[in-house]
Amino acid sequence: MKGYKAFNKDLTNRYGKPFTEGETYQVEGEIKFGNDGNGYHMCTRLSDVFRYVNATEDDVMVAEVTGRGRYAKYDDTYYGYYDMYAVRNIYIKKILTRD
Repeated sequence: MKGYKAFNKDLTNRYGKPFTEGETYQVEGEIKFGNDGNGYHMCTRLSDVFRYVNATEDDVMVAEVTGRGRYAKYDDTYYGYYDMYAVRNIYIKKILTRD
């Protein structure tokens, strides 16, 4: 599934794990959504990423990604409808520019 993922400007996630454009990453075990879950978080709509990070911050990067394998889906209707996924495999296709 095609999607988007936010990173810190040094291409690490919120837990400090580094990522590289053009690389694929995988987790083992049961895929679960959330801060204590297991899997790589991503959104299928670019606009949904900005519900989790501030789009105006210079220290935020967004990448186009591809999620593969098992996944867990989170539907949030509290602040309006949007989706987030936790996926077993994630490919970091390309870093998007601000433009």
